[in-house]
Amino acid sequence: MGALVSANNDPNSSGLIKEKPNVEVFISNGTWNAPLGHTKIFIEAIGGGGSSPGCGNDGGGSGGGGACARGWFAVEAVGATLAVVVGATASGGTGNNGTEGGAGTTGNTSSVQIPSGDYILKAYGGGKGGTNNDNSPGSGGGGGGTGGTGTDGASGSYGVNTTAGGAGGTPTYASRTTSGGGTTTGDSAGGEGAWGAVPMTNGSNAEYGGGGGAGRYSGTGGSSIFGGGAGGAHASIGGSFGSYVAGGGGAIGTSGSTTGSDGKSRTGYGCGDGGGGGYAVVQTDGGNGGVPGGGGGGGSYHGHGGGSGAAGGDGGDGGRGEVRIFSW
Repeated sequence: MGALVSANNDPNSSGLIKEKPNVEVFISNGTWNAPLGHTKIFIEAIGGGGSSPGCGNDGGGSGGGGACARGWFAVEAVGATLAVVVGATASGGTGNNGTEGGAGTTGNTSSVQIPSGDYILKAYGGGKGGTNNDNSPGSGGGGGGTGGTGTDGASGSYGVNTTAGGAGGTPTYASRTTSGGGTTTGDSAGGEGAWGAVPMTNGSNAEYGGGGGAGRYSGTGGSSIFGGGAGGAHASIGGSFGSYVAGGGGAIGTSGSTTGSDGKSRTGYGCGDGGGGGYAVVQTDGGNGGVPGGGGGGGSYHGHGGGSGAAGGDGGDGGRGEVRIFSW
């Protein structure tokens, strides 16, 4: 029996003897044209991560990660030209020295269209974190799904100890609960916002849907096997991307939050980690989500390390999306 792997194989070709595919990576909107003679394509689309609000006199929730949608297509069926839309960066909110920080932004959808105008693939963005409201904490945004955007985290309500996290985005197939969730307690849902003495929940994990954002503080952003990791709330770490690509969210140090790591595995074709939460003792901003698709981390709230006259930390930006098209 002959050898299964030839001496001519490239280590990046995953053991395939056939030549490597042509790969085009879109980090902004553009047009894909099929290379001459190529008949098959594989597309990966990653939605943008949701961002976090700025903090006021309490903490907001962090942003959910963007979803990852994938599919095989024949060039003959979809056409030799495709329109690509990449979910843009979602800006974080501005910190405030009053009762409520500035709102964040819901993550943006990445998509691919054929010449008829029909979409053949969409990857939805993560929900934004909810703002605090007069000492009541906001909750984390839900992770994006392959069939719908993650629900935004809810704003805190005065006198209410906990605020439920945003639901994960709708999966493409209802039976696949790990592809974006769909309930406030399911996969990809955001964590609860809670006061310090109340038990807090972390953001939920997912498969293709993005991880759910952490709620308030000491919560951890959810991770995802294929989608973007969620942001961490202040005084906590950002959610990692799963074992399929680079792991380890933004860490917290004495100097404050750390931006989430960009996706690195498969020679650059991973998804981003969530941004770290702001460090309350020195009152810092939340870390930005790693690209593509990482959710933004929450900033620290005012009155911790800065005195009552200082503004809270800004929320972290959600990482932009990305579209990758492989052709043979």
